[in-house]
Amino acid sequence: MFRIAGSAAAALFALTAVGAALAQEPPVVTAVVNGATFEARLTPGVVASIFGMNLTAADEVTTCSVNGLPGHVLFADPAFPTQINVQLPVEAELGPAELVVTRGGVSSVSRIIILNRHAPAFFTTDSMSAGFFRHADFSLVTPENPAMPGETIIGFGLGWGPTDPVVPTGVPSPADPLALTVTQPGKEFKFYVGRVGIWQEAVVRFSGLAPGLFSFYQFNFDVPLTADGPQTVFGIMNGQVSNLVTLPVAGGG
Repeated sequence: MFRIAGSAAAALFALTAVGAALAQEPPVVTAVVNGATFEARLTPGVVASIFGMNLTAADEVTTCSVNGLPGHVLFADPAFPTQINVQLPVEAELGPAELVVTRGGVSSVSRIIILNRHAPAFFTTDSMSAGFFRHADFSLVTPENPAMPGETIIGFGLGWGPTDPVVPTGVPSPADPLALTVTQPGKEFKFYVGRVGIWQEAVVRFSGLAPGLFSFYQFNFDVPLTADGPQTVFGIMNGQVSNLVTLPVAGGG
């Protein structure tokens, strides 16, 4: 028969008590940021990274709400109690809103966030500014596998605004019909490729949600024929400017 010695039993009891006490500590939210840029530029439906303490725990479910509307938790791992990733509710209204994280029935103090109609952002492949772009065959655009002038490539981002049709919170984006951005390329929505002082407008052939994903926007656009060497890409959506990301293009620069 297995027996725990007195001192060991006391230690085990103490550890169990500490674990139980920690489990009752409420979640603490310290930051809510756009999952693509880690900036506090948010929209309804955006995938947000939420940072804090006690956000997750073993055998306890973590949820998130905005003004009482449920978000869709995409990442909540007990091994990483300081971060969760959540699709904020698509149905939330614009303006100031109260975000609450609940873990195992214990809720955080509400944190005020601001929801904008547009907060355009491109994904990057590193912590700097290398844009996450793919060729038509879905291979990654890299300095070793650069885009070609005139090639149609694919970019991804968050926060590019309402879509038609509206895709409800927690529902993957459909492939039929495709959910297109309400603001389509034109006067209020442009992509630019180039260098400081030498910007060229890129032709955007598709702007909408990537099928099968949650609030991930996809853009198919043409690299300008005169692009040569490393380029910078940014977009403007209804007056809101995205982050600037780099794009390797074949050529001597």
